[in-house]
Amino acid sequence: ETAIKLPSHLVNGTILKTALTNPSEIVHLRHRLDSAVSSSKDRIITYDHAIAMIQTLIDCDAMEDIATLPHFSEFLEDKSEISEKLCNIGDSIVHKLVSWTKKLPFYLEIPVEIHTKLLTDKWHEILILTTAAYQALHGKRHSGTTATNTTTATSSGGTSAAGSYCEV
Repeated sequence: ETAIKLPSHLVNGTILKTALTNPSEIVHLRHRLDSAVSSSKDRIITYDHAIAMIQTLIDCDAMEDIATLPHFSEFLEDKSEISEKLCNIGDSIVHKLVSWTKKLPFYLEIPVEIHTKLLTDKWHEILILTTAAYQALHGKRHSGTTATNTTTATSSGGTSAAGSYCEV
């Protein structure tokens, strides 16, 4: 593998400046960057290896735990303030998401700061995707009925975000 040497003024975060001050250099930069980045074709994996990687992800699956509120009836019977209930649900969801990310096979390959940033900024998207995927795979298929025992985490709406930040 030959490393492509880029001029330091193009590598050190000044690409925009180069584009504004010397547009003709951008064509050369783009060509150099395109040839420096490996394509997905260079990373061909065997079918068995792909199946093993998928199985590893399935093994750490926690969709049901994250996407459902198994004790929702207890939540409704609880006499505490609604804000405290929502905080508890939010805290539970955040805890479950953090636990889930620690089980991912590539967890140790990514800095903790990145995990923290992703969970802080994207927890709601992860929750919605997880809940939607869980419901698509396991949700009730009956029309006209309500599923009280599989109430999803999204039933708490965006309010569950406050759960990890509540001061009760």
